[in-house]
Amino acid sequence: MKIESIGILGGTGGLGARFEQYFKNKFPEIEVLVSGRKTEITNTIIVQRCDLVIFAVPIDKTLEVIKDLIPESRANQIWADFTSIKQQPVEAMLKSKSQVCGLHPLFGPLPEIENQTLIYCPARIDPESLGALLQLFQAFNLMAFSPSEHDDLMGVVQCASHMSDMVMGETLRQSGLDFETIWKVSSPSYRLKLEVMGRMFAQSPDLYADIATQNLSAPHFTHLFKKASDHLESIVAARDRAPLLEIFESTKQYLTPEFCETAYLDSQLFLSSYSAQTNTVSPKTPSKVNVAIFGDPGSHTDSASLDFSSLVGEGTRGFYGSIFKLLEALDAEQAQWGIVPYENTTEGSVLEVLDELLAYPKIQIVAATDRSIEQYLMTAKPLDLMHIERVYSHPQALSQSKNFLRKACPGASLEAAASTSQAARRVKQASTKPWAAVGSMQLAKKMGLSVVSGNMASESNRTRFVLLQKSGQAHVSKVTCFSFWFTADQAGNLASVLNYFSTQKINLLKLDTRRASSDKGEYIFYIDAAINMPEFLIHLEALKHQVAGLHILGSY
Repeated sequence: MKIESIGILGGTGGLGARFEQYFKNKFPEIEVLVSGRKTEITNTIIVQRCDLVIFAVPIDKTLEVIKDLIPESRANQIWADFTSIKQQPVEAMLKSKSQVCGLHPLFGPLPEIENQTLIYCPARIDPESLGALLQLFQAFNLMAFSPSEHDDLMGVVQCASHMSDMVMGETLRQSGLDFETIWKVSSPSYRLKLEVMGRMFAQSPDLYADIATQNLSAPHFTHLFKKASDHLESIVAARDRAPLLEIFESTKQYLTPEFCETAYLDSQLFLSSYSAQTNTVSPKTPSKVNVAIFGDPGSHTDSASLDFSSLVGEGTRGFYGSIFKLLEALDAEQAQWGIVPYENTTEGSVLEVLDELLAYPKIQIVAATDRSIEQYLMTAKPLDLMHIERVYSHPQALSQSKNFLRKACPGASLEAAASTSQAARRVKQASTKPWAAVGSMQLAKKMGLSVVSGNMASESNRTRFVLLQKSGQAHVSKVTCFSFWFTADQAGNLASVLNYFSTQKINLLKLDTRRASSDKGEYIFYIDAAINMPEFLIHLEALKHQVAGLHILGSY
């Protein structure tokens, strides 16, 4: 069957919203509908109109929503779900008339979701329809399992892993020890374990409770976890060293010595960067820097920072692995300036930057620079491109280079890394492996890696980087950036704003749309207008009368 329309139930936030944006960007010819608690589009409308129906509602609501919509199902459509359990949702969807294929994106609502892993579980779907479905997800690493195989794997990957973090957290709580002191005496590797554990407790408890209680395989694997814990407790209580050594060796053989060696190298790479950020910094007392730069030393953003040197002057520089952490540091005045990528000619706006600028209203864009982005393929030693087995880089760098890589390195898997710098370090440390990284020429020179291909990105591949400051003002203002939203989503809202700029002969350079949180209507619109800040302020009151809310992001 041909998929001409996609409906996402629960697509107004989280992962559903990310996939809405993905489908609209990748397949503009396909109609994409989303439903939520406050949308005019209902679940029933989606099932009646769409060829592909994706259930992206919370786990505890999924079965109920599926059951309610079964009478509306039809044979010439596909039903799928995004839940992290598969047996019950698939079984429920099989009661419909539709073709059925479970889906599980193995990631959360990341700014860049392409090149991540996605599991699919064909249940009742013909080859032609499955091909059409998978074509929509070709930008992901696809893996196929049956629903029961999936739940067994998630019983380990999720349930047993979450149990480990839960038990560790509860152990710390019951220990009576001060957590700040525990953090201070922990080495980088143990701090990383604590942060991974803390990451879970920062998220929705309902999600983790649902994963633990709804996966049919969970009781088996949590029982194995308890059994192994009880066995280790008895060994430690008996002060018996030999059985511990046996467990250590047998587990190493199960994992394979090769995996353990690779894991050690990979973690050492990460920890070399991680320890620099945490060695002298406790969770409650962050250090201060003059300039906060997104990414690592040698990254494209690091190179772009040179263009702002006349504004930011001399001083310490800090490197941040996430946009959120960087803006958080600016807002807390732990950094005076911040530098982030803003827009790319091939990948579009960096949506996470727009979202975080709205979340931190005191942070302003004060300057910008445009740079040609060149992506090079680098290896630990000269290597035939046909022999490369893995290529590591940041998802955006991989996306900019994927056309070249698919032809030049057909046998290579594309592996996402937190940054181009981390990818390069991974390749350097594993110097005997046929691996490569994608990054800048500066990065290759800095890491001492061999460049085995010229620029893989198109000549028109350029990125705009922006300089941020808390309560700052642009030194040269030619473009004003702002966001706005409406109370309700209705025809003519956006047109009225665009018509205003047209009548005032103000050129709009770019327009982005994002799903909004509940307090800002249904959508948030982001615009860059070719007008300086003083002149824009003349129009501010007139614009405010046409929208429910407006926020100025800055100017450059």
